Amino acid sequence: MWKKIFAAMLAMALAGGLMACVAKPDERESTSGAGAASGETSAEPVTAGEPEETVLVFQSPMPASAAEREGDYVLTNAFRESDFSDSKRFSRNLALLSFAMAVANRNEEIMGAFFGGARFDNARFSGYDVTPTEDTVAYAFAHRKIGERDLVAVSVRGFHYGAEWIDNFRVGENGYHEGFSRAANAIYDSLRSYIAESAYQNVGLWITGYSRGGGVANVLGSLLNLRNGSENAVRFSESNLYVYTFEAPAGVPAEYAAAGNIHNIVSHEDLVVYVAPEGYGFRRAGTDYDIFRTTYRSDAKAYDAALELPEFSATDSAKNGKTLYQAMLNGLMTEPADESSLSVHTRAEYVENLQTPLGRAIWLLESMSGSRRDAVINDLNSDMNRFSLLYVLGNNTENGLYNLMKASLEKADVAFDDASLKTSCAKLQGVLSTAMKNDPDATQNLTGLTSNLAYIGAMHAPETVYSLLLKYNFSPD
Repeated sequence: MWKKIFAAMLAMALAGGLMACVAKPDERESTSGAGAASGETSAEPVTAGEPEETVLVFQSPMPASAAEREGDYVLTNAFRESDFSDSKRFSRNLALLSFAMAVANRNEEIMGAFFGGARFDNARFSGYDVTPTEDTVAYAFAHRKIGERDLVAVSVRGFHYGAEWIDNFRVGENGYHEGFSRAANAIYDSLRSYIAESAYQNVGLWITGYSRGGGVANVLGSLLNLRNGSENAVRFSESNLYVYTFEAPAGVPAEYAAAGNIHNIVSHEDLVVYVAPEGYGFRRAGTDYDIFRTTYRSDAKAYDAALELPEFSATDSAKNGKTLYQAMLNGLMTEPADESSLSVHTRAEYVENLQTPLGRAIWLLESMSGSRRDAVINDLNSDMNRFSLLYVLGNNTENGLYNLMKASLEKADVAFDDASLKTSCAKLQGVLSTAMKNDPDATQNLTGLTSNLAYIGAMHAPETVYSLLLKYNFSPD
């Protein structure tokens, strides 16, 4: 959600048979060489005489600026064919490589360099040359022969996708998450054509994505499992589907969630992993691996993550992010206080009352420049405006939220459609006011949410996820 955190630029360079992922100076996704020093890496560099393994070096230079650079911080992992032997077996090495493939998917150039470094061929890209809308999705395919199998890599973009953000909030009234399934079905049809045109036979599928890309990848994995064996479906052995997602929102109906070949790396302190809510019947297909641990600050420092990690501002009703997010969702999904109140306690009511205005409101923030977005958030989060917000929602003051939003947007010189803003704010205010009537802790929870915007963004940042993933010890391999 916050571009300042997510918009780290990766550049790929091939040198000496190695592939480097280089992050932007102040926002890198990689780590220091501590991983190699501590034995956390899954494989040592291999020689040219071992063609089944390709070394990938993640490189994170310049802690502050080029002038202050003291050297590269590297973590080395190998692309191992042996990781693609049993998809139901969690592989820590494959999880790390999947993360690299997920965060490389920022544009066609970087994604293509990743495929080249990992010795994939027949790369195909879709959606990168168009202006993103709520109806688009960008993804990439590539192929590598592993023994007798044709391994097809599928990476779903989860960064820099513009107005596709709105689709994250389009859950639909039943079945799979509407926005994610629409994107997943588009990829599914394209994947089926790619495999047929390339005449691949014994197919293996390696699928990954981060954030929204992870949600789409999770739904895609579920659809592949569900349709496998049916007429005109993508055909593969169940043990040859390898899906690794990162900080993915949920989008799969609970009845289709069982899947041994889908692995979801999540942090319970990340708000994104709680949406779409379980109360609407959503799950992530497959198995969740919670990588958060209370030592995350020291973990990040040990791996030189270039990210300031703010403290969580606790309240009486929410001592950590997990309890805050769960309390907010539970408070929203309640019966209406009276017949005139707006409720979102069912998917149908969410679609009617909140789906469109919420998507528009979030996209308005997302589409701003970083400085303007910060100015709006800081203004809304001032003591005076926070008090005003609680009063407006608690008393359902007519046009109160609209007036607050309009004043902050105008102060930051942000252009907006006045009629759309007024309509969206009226819906948002109605839903939140209903929650405050029903939930005795709603005021505290709303205060906690607005007080922890920086924490919420940091917990979803790739830098944080990567430092936690490196310290995650569960690994059958």
